[in-house]
Formats: sequence, C-alpha cells, structure tokens
Amino acid sequence: MIIAIPYVDGGVNQHFGRSQAFVIAEVADGRVVSKTIQPVGDLQHDHGGLARFLQDHGTEVVLAGGMGAPMQEALKAAGFTLYCGVSGEVDEVLKAFLAGDMEQSEGTCGHHHG
Repeated sequence: MIIAIPYVDGGVNQHFGRSQAFVIAEVADGRVVSKTIQPVGDLQHDHGGLARFLQDHGTEVVLAGGMGAPMQEALKAAGFTLYCGVSGEVDEVLKAFLAGDMEQSEGTCGHHHG
C-alpha cells in the first residue's frame, strides 16, 4: 500500500493545498518499507494536478490535516481513501495509522479561498 502525507517541517501540513512536498510511504506487512519526500513543484491549490501527482506515485491512502471540499472531491473521484483532520509528526502518524488508531474523517479547512 502507498500512503501520501502532505509534509512540512517533519509533520503533517495542516493546509493540504499549500503543500510543497509529500511524504510517500510504502507499507507492506504492517510496516513502512520505504519513505521519501517528493516535491510537488507549482501544484499548490491545483486540485487535478495534485490528484495526478499522487496517482503517479501509486498512492492509495491520503493522511491529511485540513482539506477543502473541492480537493476532497477531486481526490475521492480519483479513487483515494482519505483521512482528514490528521496532525503530528509523520512517523507518529504512520505508526497510528498502521496500528488502526485512526478514524476516517472528512474534516475541511476553515478559511475562505478567493
């Protein structure tokens, strides 16, 4: 399974659309077997572009902090499983997910775009 996490300063970026990089983690047999930080270039707030970026990396699950409804819709349409409202250091978030200590939710960001 491939898991993507919006990344900033060692932790989950709480504003998905502003993410300049993602941690892409490969999981097998209940453990992380590889983890890389992948820059997204100029795809900030590009719903379709971010979805394609994640697809290109084989992502199946997205663990994110705040995410607006349009981005959630784009990712769901692309077939990703979303967990929103996630916070903390990336390694701890992955550990919690793999332990089954994370509930699937659809928390949205709380600011206005435009």
